[in-house]
Amino acid sequence: MDPRRTTRFGPYYVSLHKSPPQTVHLPPENFGHPWKTARYSVVIEGEVTFSCPTSHHTLGPRGAALCVGWRPLTIETPGALIIEVDIAVDRTPLDGLFDNTGIIAWESDAVLPSATGAALRELLKHPFSPTDDLTDYIRTVEQLVVAAATCPVETRADDGSIHGERNRIIDYVTKHRDEQNLTPTTVAKAFGMSKRKLHRLFEHEDRSLGEWISSARLSGALDRLRDPVFAGKSIEDVAIMCGYGSSVGFRRAIYAETGMTPKEVRAQAASLWIEDGADSEQAAGSVT
Repeated sequence: MDPRRTTRFGPYYVSLHKSPPQTVHLPPENFGHPWKTARYSVVIEGEVTFSCPTSHHTLGPRGAALCVGWRPLTIETPGALIIEVDIAVDRTPLDGLFDNTGIIAWESDAVLPSATGAALRELLKHPFSPTDDLTDYIRTVEQLVVAAATCPVETRADDGSIHGERNRIIDYVTKHRDEQNLTPTTVAKAFGMSKRKLHRLFEHEDRSLGEWISSARLSGALDRLRDPVFAGKSIEDVAIMCGYGSSVGFRRAIYAETGMTPKEVRAQAASLWIEDGADSEQAAGSVT
């Protein structure tokens, strides 16, 4: 089974995991849960294809899908990082909305689903304890998931539009974030455009392209520090793998984001995996 962090927020079971390349055929058994379950998935990295007898959708980063557990489902991926929310629909405002649904899919330029995935991923970083009062968090998760699952399915942005072009650049940055020479200059060269044009694509966004690169690189670094697969790698090795020019810059970036050293981030993650081991083993019917 792949490493997985699962946290329950009332009727919402939220998890983040890495799937290896595989094809999984799931029977109509509610993803292994004893209750009526729908699964809301957001692709963080990689590509995932969701198929049922009536529909077929291939989604890249920031794409999302809602699949019901009472119909057969096939999930195929060459490898992906995915946020999943298993929803006990009978105990939520979504009850009855998807009874006749196979798969609902949102492309990467549908803003609300991708933003929901990012928010849930940040929420999973919080070190919850069994004694925490999760009432406010349950309300937040419900608001996020219900809004995202019921928002209109948006059409893909026109390939010639600024929005579509910006999305392609962000996808490129995500895929190449571990390359040390990834800069706005090399991105502009890869897309055959001037740095000035590249700057204009992001000038009205919340983040510049340079900030997107730093954020993507930092996200990859934190993922590896928290992943037991890389537990045997030294901090210096992880820094190099993640595209940092030096371990000094790596440590500075990690501390600025988390208030902890890379070793402390790794140690915290190791303790959380031990505590949540039982939940991980019980998470059934997932892409594993």
